[in-house]
Parts: sequence; C-alpha cells; structure tokens
Amino acid sequence: MIMVENIIQAKDVVKSYVLGETTVNALNGVSLDVKKSQIIMILGPSGSGKSTLLHILGALDHPTTGDVYIKGKKISELDDFSLAVFRRYYLGFVFQSFNLIPTLNVLENVLIPTIPDGKNEEKTQRAISLLKAVGMSHRLKHKPAELSGGERQRVSIARALINDPEIIFADEPTGNLDTKTGQSIVDLILKLRDKEKKTFVIVTHDPSLTKYADKIYHIRDGKISDIKGK
Repeated sequence: MIMVENIIQAKDVVKSYVLGETTVNALNGVSLDVKKSQIIMILGPSGSGKSTLLHILGALDHPTTGDVYIKGKKISELDDFSLAVFRRYYLGFVFQSFNLIPTLNVLENVLIPTIPDGKNEEKTQRAISLLKAVGMSHRLKHKPAELSGGERQRVSIARALINDPEIIFADEPTGNLDTKTGQSIVDLILKLRDKEKKTFVIVTHDPSLTKYADKIYHIRDGKISDIKGK
C-alpha cells in the first residue's frame, strides 16, 4: 500500500519493446507521484515516451518492470476482470483522436462506458447533464461526423466523466483545438478540479498549459528530466 495522499504512484517503471534483434526502452526507470485533486502535466517531445507513460499510469498497458499503484492498489496484482472494473469506475480517459463511435450519436457515445451496467435512466440523465455542462446539450442526436474538433473533444470529456471517476487521463486534450476552444477545455478542467476534486494527468507538448498545472514532469528519451511543483 502507498501513502493515502498519493492517488497514483509509479516506481522505477520500464517499458521495453523488441524490434527485430533490438530492444528499445520507451520508458527507462520512471518514478512519479500524483496527489488527489492535482493537475499533473507530462511534457516532452515526440517519441519521448509521454503517451506510453500515460497509458501505463492509466492501467491501459503494463510496464515491463516496475510498479504502478492507483488508490493504493498495485495494478499488476489485479486480474483482467478486476482491472476492467477498476478502470470503469475510477478512471476516465480523454484521447487525442477522440475515439468516438461514428455510427452512434453524441448521447449514445457518452453512455458507452455504462453499457456493462445495463440501460439506466439515471445514467442517461447524468449524460445529458454532462453534455449540458460542456456546452453540447444542443447536439445530443448528432453523429461525430457532424461535429467540429472542439465539439468532439467536449463529447469525449463528457464520456470520460459519465461514471464519475476520481482520475481523468488526457492525451493532448487541446492539441486539435483552436485557441478559444482550447481555453474553454482548460477552464472546464480547472472547474472539475476545484469544485469536484477531480485529479487530472495530462500529456501535452504545449508549454503554455503548464501555468495551470500543480506539478509538471518533463520527459525525454524515456526518463524524467525535470520536475516542477509539489
């Protein structure tokens, strides 16, 4: 078990890939911690390992060696079913490519994480409320192809929040957006941290976002090169 104040902790995480006869370390001994209700940002150039790190911290991938703890649980000790349930109720994900289902409308996309629980009117009303909160209540029946990039990102944020997770992982949440829309997404993240005590782990290449972070990890060549904040 880890200290309660650390909602996430990584210890000496290594992620290796074998390419032919060569072994490549995407991550090479990364250690970090995240406290509850923090906004953590991970910065680094393309190929630095930041997205790999995000996937491992979010229990979407396993480290080759090293350990990741979330809410005091050692993730490697959970079987596949337990891990899937844990992710569903405690973790939310916002992907750079949105990952919306093109054949489903906005409301249906937001409700996808609730499917294992069966049809639930309470969840439907929560989805509608979340879409209103992100300024998308007028687009409930629209398909992803009918939305702008900013609108798709808002939908993906609502989907990430549908099961009321404690931690949200976001990969370049403003990367595909214009300045105005990007700022509105940042404002929403700040509101969720301050009013709902959500924790955010955000990967970005945009240094202008760091002013909103409680702690910043710079990563280069699979290693943490600099840490700012507490």
